[in-house]
Amino acid sequence: MIKLKKRGNLSPAATTKEQTAMFAFGKKYLDALGYKRLSFCHWSRNNRERSLYNTLARGGVHLFPFGCGAGGHVDGISTMLHRTLPMYEKMVSAGQKPLMFLQQESPYARIADRIQAQLNQCRLDLEDLARMDSRLSDLQWLGDLWEEYGLWKHNGYLYHLTEAGQFWEVNMTQTVLECVELLMEGAEQGKAAEARVAEQG
Repeated sequence: MIKLKKRGNLSPAATTKEQTAMFAFGKKYLDALGYKRLSFCHWSRNNRERSLYNTLARGGVHLFPFGCGAGGHVDGISTMLHRTLPMYEKMVSAGQKPLMFLQQESPYARIADRIQAQLNQCRLDLEDLARMDSRLSDLQWLGDLWEEYGLWKHNGYLYHLTEAGQFWEVNMTQTVLECVELLMEGAEQGKAAEARVAEQG
């Protein structure tokens, strides 16, 4: 691809502005055709497609992974099976567990699961997070900032992502998770997170 691009045979990648326009077009098109929104990035035409794996995985449900590239977590341990089929098949044929890694989950995994599950549905309840741990009430500055930026809107109960917020959902989720970790681990690190988020404007 690099060689093709250097020779001028490959168009440059879409800019962020162009990607935003493509996302808006795709969302409007699927809405117009009556597709049901399952998450920020999944739509379905009928009930055969429910995206249960993605929804449950982001919600912290215990999942035993099965199949090449599958991931899951059980009792505080996250795991991923090999993503390349040859390696997966080789290990299974040899009677070995095809594990790519096993990892102890973060002590904040339940909070992270709640955040990912909610943002996957294009919403976030900051008061719900504060009830889980009072230190997370400091996330309100982020709620106000992102509402000012037009990424989400508070409806009196929780924040709902705008179309712009839906486009940036992955980045927003990562930022919230980083802020949670920093707030839980200390005010000094939390200030660094605030500075990084403020630069996004």
